[in-house]
Amino acid sequence: MTFKMQEGIVVHREEKERERRRSLRPFGLPQGERHFDLDVCSLHLGLRGRMDLAIRVEGESPEAIPVEYKNSRKAGTHVKRQLAAYALLLEEA
Repeated sequence: MTFKMQEGIVVHREEKERERRRSLRPFGLPQGERHFDLDVCSLHLGLRGRMDLAIRVEGESPEAIPVEYKNSRKAGTHVKRQLAAYALLLEEA
């Protein structure tokens, strides 16, 4: 395991602990249910993965929001594609 991989594991663990204490206001949500390290799979899409966080919001328009933690300043195209794939997986769930 490389140093960057180890650092990423530590950063994810720390962020998860901070996230447990935060409100959902930074996401623009009054309330919701958090699901950490959520495994998702679709045989139809041929995709699977583990989301850092999914927020389930109930109400008139229920939705699930994927959240991915990255240790970088700018989200590259690959990160945007990963989030889009997670959103598709959540729609199927």
